[in-house]
Amino acid sequence: MNPSPKQVYRIADAEVDTLSGCLRRDGEECRLREQSLQVFLYLIEHRERPVTKEELMETVWRGTAVTDDALVQCIVEIRKALGDDPRHSRFIKTIPKIGYRFIGPVEGHEERGLVADETEEVTSFRVEFEEELSDQEVLIERTTAKPLTLPGAVGARPRRTALAATVALMLIAAIALPVYLHQKTLADRQELAEVTLPQVAGKRPVAVMFFENRSGTPELGWLREGLADMLITDLSRSAKLTVLNRQQLHRLLERMGQRQGETIQPTQALAVARSSQAESVILGSFARLGEKLRLPCSSTMRAAAS
Repeated sequence: MNPSPKQVYRIADAEVDTLSGCLRRDGEECRLREQSLQVFLYLIEHRERPVTKEELMETVWRGTAVTDDALVQCIVEIRKALGDDPRHSRFIKTIPKIGYRFIGPVEGHEERGLVADETEEVTSFRVEFEEELSDQEVLIERTTAKPLTLPGAVGARPRRTALAATVALMLIAAIALPVYLHQKTLADRQELAEVTLPQVAGKRPVAVMFFENRSGTPELGWLREGLADMLITDLSRSAKLTVLNRQQLHRLLERMGQRQGETIQPTQALAVARSSQAESVILGSFARLGEKLRLPCSSTMRAAAS
């Protein structure tokens, strides 16, 4: 969002902020009415010439039927704010039967307002309080990072906001929790299906565990899974067997808290069999004998033995 400029005029010892309508002089602030501010600014912007009463009334009141007294009251308010004496005017000179002309020194410059990033919106608006502030206008600049507080609502708005936020969170939780539970149930069912062997007539479901490394050599640790893969591949070619694959075995062992490289105990092997609905479990080990590897006979357990 591009920054919005605001014009600030310095007039002798006074400073006028056109955005807020505030005039500061000698450390004190005076807020001009909307009509007075418009008359003031119009005189400043056309200070090279006298401005007629008719021109001011047409510009400020825009065809609304008002008397000359309304314009006079604005001039009085401006002079009072500037400390200007109409008998020895330093700023606003009355041109008899014509209008007024601003004759004081003016220095003007633009100040950049807040620059909003992509996540912050800057909003400016005017609020009129007819009963308490008459026809004075209060300019409130609000950003999403700052709460808006109006007179008579101090303390009430934060409480209402907090209550509304609490109710909103409760509603979100009430909606999100069933959705989360439903999705979790679907995910659990999908995961269970992924690690469950299909029950096919004439085929026995079998789970092959990773081999136990009894060589005492960490460099041969890769054979734990390598030998199991070879056996799984060979058994999968049989038309009478359905074999748990390596990925399914990994997933089941992780769910049981089994660390990589740890020896699979018989009780853990039976737990894998029950989870995957395997009828038989094959366990094996290998050891080093000189320059050769020795593979003891693998043992097979029936899951029903548990």
